[in-house]
Amino acid sequence: MTDTLTNRDIDRLLSDASAPSRAATAAKVAALIGQPLSATERSEAEALVRVFARDAERLVRAALAEQARASRQFPVDVVEALARDDADIAEPVLAGSELLSDEVLIEIVRGGDGDKQTAIAGRPRVSAAVSDAIIDHGVERAVARLAANDGAEIAETGFERMMRRFSNSMAVAEGIAQRKRLPPTIAELLFAHASERVRRRLEERGIVPPPMAAALVQHAREKATAGYAALTGDAEASMALARQLHDARRLTPSVILRTVCMGDVPFFEAAMALRAGIPLASAQQLIHDAGGRGLEKLLARTGMPAEALRAVRAALAVVAETEFDGGPDDRPRHVRKVIERVLTQVEDMGADTLDYLLARLDNPAAPHAAA
Repeated sequence: MTDTLTNRDIDRLLSDASAPSRAATAAKVAALIGQPLSATERSEAEALVRVFARDAERLVRAALAEQARASRQFPVDVVEALARDDADIAEPVLAGSELLSDEVLIEIVRGGDGDKQTAIAGRPRVSAAVSDAIIDHGVERAVARLAANDGAEIAETGFERMMRRFSNSMAVAEGIAQRKRLPPTIAELLFAHASERVRRRLEERGIVPPPMAAALVQHAREKATAGYAALTGDAEASMALARQLHDARRLTPSVILRTVCMGDVPFFEAAMALRAGIPLASAQQLIHDAGGRGLEKLLARTGMPAEALRAVRAALAVVAETEFDGGPDDRPRHVRKVIERVLTQVEDMGADTLDYLLARLDNPAAPHAAA
């Protein structure tokens, strides 16, 4: 066997039965598995690692598991046996071995060991099926780690289930917030969850009167929601977000105005259709009516205040005239450019800035037309 056990290794095994000696030998044999071997040599090496995998000493099995973590040539039955071992031994293979099937991983997740669940949640790649198992059966720290793992495939419904199961968990919420890409609908749920927590704390501590606390958190939530939606650049996602806000009765005039002034026209079109209770195509025709009367009538129908008309017209005109620069991360620059140009065009409308108008729209009791 190439680089196989030396006479010294064999003598040590025969003369020194200590756990450290066997662990060192187990690691050496395991390392051979990844090297070019003849069929006979491979059979001998695999037979040895199977013996070490059944060793009574934890130290020996742990040494084997460390070697198995990154190996793609290890016997699958040995990797599975190590994965089912105690958590401190299983962690390396659960966290890194590509030889474990989804079926085995799901079985282990459902076994209820939080340490094992957490190791699986941090794998470089976690399939949607394994993610679902962790979301439904995992302990809080495992779900939080999964949420923050950009290598984990998680459906939108999965994020929703996370927040329902752990509605009071800051760790899970922070994990979701750490993801590089997050659907706008999930981001909005996260903003709403966080703002409700802040509102309750403000009211419990008596820092501000309840109506003021509600207005403050709504203002912050809507600014975050509008900004996130505008930066995604995904028309379907923007429309889905509008539907979610409408269904939750959070599709307020202020969030609509903020969003259109940041250049998210698909969101604005969907929001107008939902609040007016008309088909999307009809709302689009009214919004882009060259004569301008269609937009005015539609805003009135949806409960938008008259003061918003000029800002909306300016925003739509600016978006139509403003192009992306084509450089890396050009969407944030495009959003800033749209906001700056809208502010320039409405600065003489009787308010010092657009924020004054938005503050007037931030009334929690603003009318919400039923769809």
